[in-house]
This record gives sequence, structure tokens and C-alpha cells, in this order.
Amino acid sequence: MEPNIVQLPPLSIVGVGGDFISNLQPNTNAHQIIPALWDRFINHRAEVSIKSPDVTYGVMTGCADSTMRYVAGGEVASESSVPNGMERVNVPAGRYAVFTHVGSVQTLPATTDKVYREWLPASGLTMRDAPHLELYDNRFNPHSANSEMDILVPVN
Repeated sequence: MEPNIVQLPPLSIVGVGGDFISNLQPNTNAHQIIPALWDRFINHRAEVSIKSPDVTYGVMTGCADSTMRYVAGGEVASESSVPNGMERVNVPAGRYAVFTHVGSVQTLPATTDKVYREWLPASGLTMRDAPHLELYDNRFNPHSANSEMDILVPVN
């Protein structure tokens, strides 16, 4: 599993957010929280002026007590307004390791486990203090075993 290392420009993501416990924790609740956030975002997507309608992001930021904040949303212009019930996450420019997950969303925890517990410690790289991203585009189909989406890990 080798990633592409890319330099991302700054992104402004607007969407629906909530706190969850990571898949890397034994008491994870990600499988309950994250799909509900996507359902809410999809139902209110028309309220957001997304730059690329075929591209959405899951944005994860750290919170206290091993929980994280997840925002399901789309990239907008930095001056765009934020609809009621949504929030903005500003992702600073930076270096990311990009991994492509192939398979259903049910197998995503196994991929993230390999990325964070195997690849990252062996890579010689360290994580930057920046949001972690999931990129969903026209390769993603939640009902297909051949679905693809990208996991972007901020690295130094």
C-alpha cells in the first residue's frame, strides 16, 4: 500500500458535522454517526454552492477524549455563506499522503487501520496537525464492491 504524496491548496468545506469515536478505537461509533451525517448533508446539499458538484469530502478534526469531529460536505468559495445547521472547516494548504480505498464502505475500517497502524509508523513520515480528509468523487458507489474513494492523511 503506497500512497501518492501531494501538496493540496487550502480548501473551505461546508457541510453537516458531528462528533464520533474513531474506527481505530475499540468503542467506535463511526458506523452510526457518519452515515447519518451524510444523509443530512445529501438532504440539504442544494443549500450549499459546491465548486465541484461531483466531489464531496469527509473532514475529520481532533476533539477531546479520543473523539473526533466529522463534517460531511463540499468545497465552497472561501467567502460563501454557511447555511443554518451547517458548519465550515478551513483546511490549510499542506502535504498529504493519498490512499485509494477500493471496496465497500463496510471495508473502509480495515483500510484505515492499515494506513494508520501499519503504513504511517513504517513510512518515516509524521502526521501534521491538520484535518484528515476523505474524498468522494465519480469513482464512489456505496453499493459496489468496486467503489473507490481516497483517504488523505496530513504528513510532514
